[in-house]
Amino acid sequence: MDLKPINQDIEQSHGEKLKAYYANKMIPAEKKAYLTNHHESVGPYLAIQEGESEPTYFLDAASQIATLGLGFNPQEFMGTGHHWEAWTNNHTTENVANTRASLQQLISRELAWPETYMTIANSGAEANEIALGQCYRYRKNERANKVLAFEGSFHGRMFVSLFSTWNPSKREPFEYDGFQTTFTPFPEIKTAEINVEFPENWIETWANSTVNNFKKPTSKDSAVSLEIDCLMQARKLLMGGEIFSIIVEPMQCEGGDRYATNRFFSGLIAMARSFDVPIIFDEVQTGFHLGRKFFWHRDLELHDDNGNLLVPNYVVCAKKAQVALVLSHHEIDMNEQYQVGSLFRGMIHAQALSQSSVDVIEVEKEVTSKLDSLTKKYSKDISNPRARGMAFAIDINDKSKVADIIGKRFHHALLYYPAGDSTLRFRMNLAMKKEDLDFLFDQLDNIFDQIFNNATASLPTKITTQDRRTSFYYQQHLAVITKLLKSSQGQSFTDDNILGEFQKSIVQHGLEIKIVNGDNFENFRQKIIDLEKEVYEPIRQTDISKFEDCINDSKGIAIAFTKGEELCAISFSAPLVNFDSEGGVRRDPNYGNGTTNYMIDTTVAPKYRQLGLGFLVKACIKLLATVRGVQSLSGRNRQVLARKMWRLNLSLGAQEIDYREEDYLDNEDYRDVIYYTIPTQWLDEPTDLSNGVETPLCLNQLDEKFVTENYPTLVNKVCLSNFASTKFLETVKSLMAKLPEQLRHGYTASGLSEATDKLAKTIRYNGNSNASFLTIEDQYFGHGSFLSRSLSDHGESFFPTDRVTSPFDIPEEDFLYELEGYLKQGGYQAFFVEPLEYMTLRRIPVDLLKKIKSLCERYKTPLVYNETTAASYRYDLDHFTASNIEGIEPDAGCIFLGGQAALVYCKEELFIDKPLMMISTWDGDELSFVTYLNAINEIEENKLDYTKTVSSFDKRMQEEASKFDIEEFYIENSVGVIEGKLPQSLRNVLTSLYGTYRICPSYHQMKSYLGQK
Repeated sequence: MDLKPINQDIEQSHGEKLKAYYANKMIPAEKKAYLTNHHESVGPYLAIQEGESEPTYFLDAASQIATLGLGFNPQEFMGTGHHWEAWTNNHTTENVANTRASLQQLISRELAWPETYMTIANSGAEANEIALGQCYRYRKNERANKVLAFEGSFHGRMFVSLFSTWNPSKREPFEYDGFQTTFTPFPEIKTAEINVEFPENWIETWANSTVNNFKKPTSKDSAVSLEIDCLMQARKLLMGGEIFSIIVEPMQCEGGDRYATNRFFSGLIAMARSFDVPIIFDEVQTGFHLGRKFFWHRDLELHDDNGNLLVPNYVVCAKKAQVALVLSHHEIDMNEQYQVGSLFRGMIHAQALSQSSVDVIEVEKEVTSKLDSLTKKYSKDISNPRARGMAFAIDINDKSKVADIIGKRFHHALLYYPAGDSTLRFRMNLAMKKEDLDFLFDQLDNIFDQIFNNATASLPTKITTQDRRTSFYYQQHLAVITKLLKSSQGQSFTDDNILGEFQKSIVQHGLEIKIVNGDNFENFRQKIIDLEKEVYEPIRQTDISKFEDCINDSKGIAIAFTKGEELCAISFSAPLVNFDSEGGVRRDPNYGNGTTNYMIDTTVAPKYRQLGLGFLVKACIKLLATVRGVQSLSGRNRQVLARKMWRLNLSLGAQEIDYREEDYLDNEDYRDVIYYTIPTQWLDEPTDLSNGVETPLCLNQLDEKFVTENYPTLVNKVCLSNFASTKFLETVKSLMAKLPEQLRHGYTASGLSEATDKLAKTIRYNGNSNASFLTIEDQYFGHGSFLSRSLSDHGESFFPTDRVTSPFDIPEEDFLYELEGYLKQGGYQAFFVEPLEYMTLRRIPVDLLKKIKSLCERYKTPLVYNETTAASYRYDLDHFTASNIEGIEPDAGCIFLGGQAALVYCKEELFIDKPLMMISTWDGDELSFVTYLNAINEIEENKLDYTKTVSSFDKRMQEEASKFDIEEFYIENSVGVIEGKLPQSLRNVLTSLYGTYRICPSYHQMKSYLGQK
């Protein structure tokens, strides 16, 4: 297929459109001047579109800064939409717990730790700050208050992770005296050969580095000497006793794709253990198969002198993980916030990539060959080519020319980025085929010829790439998903409805779908045997008797695609109890309950595979199972050798529930088996009266239009700091418009903790050099950063924070007197306030907020609100947020919107309009923003009904509370708490937080509880 490259006309046109969103300083002017079309993006190519015009494309040779290991619109990611929780952000179901377990089980295998704990967050910076926070909380030396990081590092843009980022232009505008990170040199090597020989007793030497008379090792090898110098500098800093954690990237990406050896990292771990200082490996960019192995540090072959594995204390992931992960050797107690759709997508990504080592190596070989040729051709101008896994980079000898090379990338329909002072870095993905790599290197050749030889530009007029049938798969997956949705909402379907849907997809090829049963099985018997022999090696051929078992069970489901007398594809299933001898079946959680069918075989004749029959036949079985009341399908996939079928299963919502090592008794390289399950029903959404903040939409609010419009956004996660769609920008504009006019300036963020940091950063940048903060006892600003934990009093106050006694615990006049005493002292960044508290669900009265605002104005201290709980008309039925009430407007504020989305807003004098100062890689998740806006719009469009619903709900809860022995109860505007001897019926619908049951439902959860539609 041929794609049309982007051009300067599109850039100018979209640039003009973006100006409308930058007008009045609504958001910083920092997006790339191309508005994205997720639906039309394909493989490694991002689609740019304006109106009804034909899409244009560029090759994303950065893979959205390594978030996209499978490219755009991979069929596997379409499996995300097969789970209703991904659409509603419901964290509480068994299906979500199973998905999390599937991801954790895979990660534990890849890490090879004795036990692995997994904490989920919203961004890489947040994950780093969680890991660093654990190091700080459990530090051995109470006076330790410094992080040790490395020159060239990048760890994120929250305060401490930003302080630990080497680039001064990013870090210094926000640093506080006394809180800076300590940096030490990084022993960069200029090749990708990262595994080297160790000097004798290397590990033992650094394991004894705490002794006072430690003797510096020596070496005649310059590379070893450099590593010794770097380790000695780190030792000197550790000897000072101020370091509570070491954080390091196993390959520095932002710093310029800077590699280091396993010798250095092994010595570093040994020395860190000696000083009892935990070490964090930041694999935000390198994890999930950027390198040859799933984790870059596992590729380093870290070991001690006896060959024992050396492991870090924490590993941190994001990017390809789609969520952020903190991987640790102990459990981390914190309130997790993340987007459920991203968790499903991250699990799918992990499973697909884990099976793809062979494919990753093939990409590396192809890239290495082309890179060597390019380097030889321009040997005077470029140097140090290095490629490993799906990463490659080159250095530009004259770094003054880097900007010119970057400036020509879009003219040649490419995206890549600079790193460090003189490096161009590239990130491949598994959607890149030979013709795509040819296009990439041809255009780089063209660009270099212009820059280094003053040649005339030869711009591409078309891009030829493989047809990945994206539109076909969108159509088919949406057909399945919308039927699952309608079925969950009470609409019934028959077998004929399902077969007719799929018949439409194959009729043009002369194919026909048939249900196989006892009446016609003999017509298929020999054809099935012949098809098995054609496709599989003997050990993987399914005996014909097992097909008969499916036919003989009344709950069996079997179909065949035929063309005349030819058998093109089959899929057979029946209840688990028919297949006791299959490995894993007896360990299936659903064994014996009759709700799950086992997939004994799905096979497509080789000549018909290009028609997508593998997906169609399996999707047909899934929907027939839905119609017939089967709740899930289980099956087995052989590791690596059956990776294409495993990816197909992932696209239909599969989750690993068991992993069986050495299950195939043959001599092939890959003998392990993944045992999986595919949910086939969208079961009734449980009533949940506690989590309206995190889950603003309910399953019964979804419709075909919403699913169809937002499916491409659910499938594709892009870096909103770089590229945005018109829909995302319109959503942000609509949300900003709901705030007071003077507060319609701000930023998007990936969660509450990141929003809290951005609030403090925007104040810090505008001249307030104080590091102290002021808030109220029992208020909550997140758990995911040092600052948010300091404000939330979550067992630490890394940043000095004073707390005014809660106005709910003392008389108002005493509260105001205490507050004024603090404000008189001065020296505070801001006064951080929750008008409606997340933890206690108590509401600060308007009159008191007016007095608070007056005191803050008198003492020139910015007033900052966290409106997470107060928003959505919870604080006041007539106002979107407390900030909208006249007389109590803050100087700045934020709202966590649920999922992976938060909105930060401020007055114009606090707004930072300088591009790139406040970005974070993801800056949120488009679907999360859209979901929240839809929920708010429905409230506003049905305001009278919403008000009546709230009143009825409050009354109902009061009636329930009066029936039992209640210790504490209050409710207002559907928000409150209840504590005491509650019946099971209430405990089933409420969540307990620190011993108190929360009442904070969404609009439709209230209606559900009241028995309303």
